Amino acid sequence: MGFQHLRKPIPSSQDAKGDELYDIAKCGRFGRPLFAAMLQPDQDCKRMLELTSDAAKETEGKFKICNVPLRSILGRILLSSEDYSKDKNAVASVLATRVQLGIASFDFITKSTAKGYAMLVDFRGGEHKQHPDAFGIAGITFPPDPVCAALAMGVMQESWSVCSSTSSDTDVINGKEASFWVRKAGLVFDRRLFLPDRGDAGEVLATLYMLLCGDVLRHQKDGFMRKFEIDCDAWISLLRQEKENGEEKEKENNGEEKKLRTCPRIAKLGSQQKTTSSTFPQAVRLNFIQVCRNYFRSQAWFNEDYLRFLYDTACANYVYANCPAIDLVFPVKYNDKFHPALVSVKCWDTIGGVDMQNALEAMKKYLADYRPDGAAKAICMVVVVGFRKAYGVIPEDQGQFPTEDTFITVAVPESDKFGVSDAISKRATVSRRAEMLASHSFAHVENQECALRSNLVSMDFDFGKNLLKDKAKEVLTDKVLPKEG
Repeated sequence: MGFQHLRKPIPSSQDAKGDELYDIAKCGRFGRPLFAAMLQPDQDCKRMLELTSDAAKETEGKFKICNVPLRSILGRILLSSEDYSKDKNAVASVLATRVQLGIASFDFITKSTAKGYAMLVDFRGGEHKQHPDAFGIAGITFPPDPVCAALAMGVMQESWSVCSSTSSDTDVINGKEASFWVRKAGLVFDRRLFLPDRGDAGEVLATLYMLLCGDVLRHQKDGFMRKFEIDCDAWISLLRQEKENGEEKEKENNGEEKKLRTCPRIAKLGSQQKTTSSTFPQAVRLNFIQVCRNYFRSQAWFNEDYLRFLYDTACANYVYANCPAIDLVFPVKYNDKFHPALVSVKCWDTIGGVDMQNALEAMKKYLADYRPDGAAKAICMVVVVGFRKAYGVIPEDQGQFPTEDTFITVAVPESDKFGVSDAISKRATVSRRAEMLASHSFAHVENQECALRSNLVSMDFDFGKNLLKDKAKEVLTDKVLPKEG
């Protein structure tokens, strides 16, 4: 982004004050040039964005940062909203700061560029002489910005807050629990504030899930959310965990249909559960707190300089549209060497072990086709989320990192910690009902139940079966149209 002279090593803690910023200071120099300049130490080795030891306070498990610049920056991220929890645009601004949401509404584009940190990258007005019927188009982006991402990450923690002064709580901004943001992300798409740019909303929610699992580990290290780097092995283990509510035992008795979801590699809880084959050494680390899109087609994630920049920026990338086999890239670090982690997200209602293995094979072919000779070994992940029916078994982890390419599968549990699977399933149910209603004119000439999707929930299956029995009038009257009186 230019301003290379700003990207100088931060002085050691013996030479500089305010090093309580930790990774916000270290990574912030690689983001927005304004914040990079503010994070440069002056002649007295003080920083403008200084967190002093008496300005970050922990009280009864609550973590409050009292800092004028950070409070001001977060206020702008929230579009100066007085109650961001009730402002759909403010909520969307926080979400978009961390994970790319897609095609935005005109209302959000206007407010996020005028009051927030979104950057306008394209504008083509409609109704001009050459194309009088054309619509106006505006394009915005949220570039890699570790300072904004860190504050957006903080506000996704219920125990976190920021204010301007230690003597007053009138301007405090309190965080919300992670499940709140998952619910709001679903509503953002339901209300058409955003339309996903790549795939469906499930891929965006899956990415948010990966970020939130990382946040759990970051919060354990530092309640003020200033330390970004986490252990890769612990993160993958957390991706596979269900919430701790005793549901695991009940599901094991529900028959073969639930076999995949109750596989021990997904359902078992506890700090002792790591990846089942101890795939990763403890020194393997990852460091991303936001996901931005890279539209370039160069497969640059096999270049160590590119991976280093992503790591320094605490950023992951959505890859370009129609990139074969993968959706997301982030770097991992092992003994000062960087390796690419390639992710394929599968948001399917029904999935089997064969489907997962096919996705892994596609990633192997991608490496063979696109990775240059001599490039670093890769971690390849298939992340399955939002499924309601599953069969077969999950493929075993393959390869011993970092000497071999490593292939792993993560099936996000039905009862995950943040309600992501539930949010996806609710939206999928609506679309299945809509499909049947859109096709109801052909129901009278269909005579087989196999015309219906095999993965419908029972309520939607009964609905479709009645349509096929030529009972459209009764179905529409009883299920869709309001009853008279």
